[in-house]
Amino acid sequence: MQRFSFVWVISWFCSVPTLGHAATLHTDDFQLDLSGWTTGGASVSYETTGGPAGVDDAFLRLESGFQNYATFNSNPAWTGDFTAVDAAMVTADMMAAVGSAALSMRLVLFGPGVSPSTSSRWTSTVAVDVPADGIWRNYSFPLMESDLTRVLGTDTYQNLMSDVLRVMLRHDSGTPSAGGEPVDGDLGIDNITLSNSSLAGDFNNDGLVDGADFLVWQRGDSRDSLGSEDLVDWQINYGLPLGGGPVIAVPEPATIYFLVAVPLFFRRRLGRR
Repeated sequence: MQRFSFVWVISWFCSVPTLGHAATLHTDDFQLDLSGWTTGGASVSYETTGGPAGVDDAFLRLESGFQNYATFNSNPAWTGDFTAVDAAMVTADMMAAVGSAALSMRLVLFGPGVSPSTSSRWTSTVAVDVPADGIWRNYSFPLMESDLTRVLGTDTYQNLMSDVLRVMLRHDSGTPSAGGEPVDGDLGIDNITLSNSSLAGDFNNDGLVDGADFLVWQRGDSRDSLGSEDLVDWQINYGLPLGGGPVIAVPEPATIYFLVAVPLFFRRRLGRR
């Protein structure tokens, strides 16, 4: 009887589905290989130089002659439970070559389920526009429910984020769709990052780094009250919205010094009274 019970317990334990693994917060910088990024239609190639850092900075090149334009990854680091690591953002450096069509890129998440082909799909509600000017820019794809639209299936956002099967970057202009659209594109992609942090320097969490965030820092209400690291984050990302490249000129150091020094001067004068 004891032997039967032991065998039954072992059999039951082995039949219980294992819990999904957690995704990994990381960056694919393509310095060694394509890190599992592939495609089902467009051509993916490994370029050894010419990335955002210039000479010897490798990157992924995605080309297509009027085919569906996408690259995806189903490796363990990009799949599984996103909520376990508080995943909040995917960022990537992208550059559309001169001569390419202008591109509208979205992030697509597949899951949950057994196969991406039969799973639900959620995609960025707002595409990021990548102009065909040969200039590298950093783009952000936030992962909050308010930033995504379900375009296929019935699974909830919570179910998706607990069991992601595939991550994809895809051209899809207009309204979000389940299949994307063909385009004649030539896109460089580098430093694809899964992170659990929002836009650095966006201290008021409105999706844009601007003067309002400086006022938050000035009041001492940023993460590191009046800290130099927060100020540097604000300066580097000034003008950067969630989902797009820089759109506003970064203030000169002398201007920042003036903005910081004058309030501190008056604060000290008032403190002496």
